[in-house]
Amino acid sequence: MTKCSTKSEIKYSGRRKVTDCFFSIKQYENEHNPIPIPDPIEAIKIKMLERGLKNKNLVGKIGSKGYISWLLKKRKPLTIDLAKLFQSELGTASDILLS
Repeated sequence: MTKCSTKSEIKYSGRRKVTDCFFSIKQYENEHNPIPIPDPIEAIKIKMLERGLKNKNLVGKIGSKGYISWLLKKRKPLTIDLAKLFQSELGTASDILLS
């Protein structure tokens, strides 16, 4: 083990150890407890619930109440244009909507 002679070397050494430890933990968790990417429609429903929105609140922006209902019941596909609208309206992450 090398000896650090200055405070800056000690700080760097400590940060390096913390960084190495963090990446080791992250790698272990990714291998043993991966977090699955949620279903895009379920993510939209969760965001709507968090914001207190109902289907009727999206009528003018997305389409008719019936169309939104069909979309949320997975009877209509989620298109890229709709994913962009949901991202801008609800703040849903685009990588989740496009999965």
